[in-house]
Amino acid sequence: MKTTSILAELLVIGTVSLGWIKPIIDGLIKYEVFKNEFSDYYIYYLIVVIYLLGIVLNYISDRFFYYYDARQVNKYGNKQKIQLLRCKLLLLSAEVNSYMSQKRSIIRIFRASAFNFLMYAVVALCSLYEPYLKANCFVLFLMSLCLSIIFFLGYHHTLNGYFKYITVMGDLINERTN
Repeated sequence: MKTTSILAELLVIGTVSLGWIKPIIDGLIKYEVFKNEFSDYYIYYLIVVIYLLGIVLNYISDRFFYYYDARQVNKYGNKQKIQLLRCKLLLLSAEVNSYMSQKRSIIRIFRASAFNFLMYAVVALCSLYEPYLKANCFVLFLMSLCLSIIFFLGYHHTLNGYFKYITVMGDLINERTN
């Protein structure tokens, strides 16, 4: 279940990122990277590329929001306290572990989506200099920026809920053991 979840997560992140990376690659090398040819090998390599993009973009978005994460975790103590409480909770039960894994998965998707749509907005903004694309790119820019903000708000809300859950459950465990 966990392996399937992370695989699906990375495929979603990679697929979304492909939308803004493809025009950049096509523009740089003046060659359409992904053609409309669908052979078995093409689909296989496309899935591999999407999966690898998912891994890379998950890492990049994690680094991009590093300072924001650090600021949020400090609202609930500090990083070491949260890590210790998380370890205690993981040992508590399979249900708690499953719930925390699900929340982390949602956090990763929100975080990567916020980053991906921000990049869509940047690509659309850079494309405004193309006279025949101007109107479409401005609309794409606004839509991407709005989606990035919406995903960031979801990320913010879910991340704070996750840290709050850890601290409340940790306090309950500490009360029980004292």
